[in-house]
Amino acid sequence: MLAERRLDIMLRTAERANDALSLIQSDDVGPFKTSQDLGQIFVAVNAVESEQEWFDEWRACTQPQPGTPASDADVGRLTDKDRSLGGPLPMS
Repeated sequence: MLAERRLDIMLRTAERANDALSLIQSDDVGPFKTSQDLGQIFVAVNAVESEQEWFDEWRACTQPQPGTPASDADVGRLTDKDRSLGGPLPMS
């Protein structure tokens, strides 16, 4: 999300996202800091190795092929209580 926000047309949003990314001290964050478009962000996300099932599910859900309609399962995930996959935020 921060890598995508670095590309925002609103200067302050882009600056804040860049600042937040610069605070992350991990070798994996480099490609996210230097990505110039959404395609490069997807390449960076796909390079992340994870044994977490939820991560692989999130990755598949958030990277459909351009022009591909969302499946009923993908749309259903948007209302999932697991917010890592897109569920609603709690109301306070």
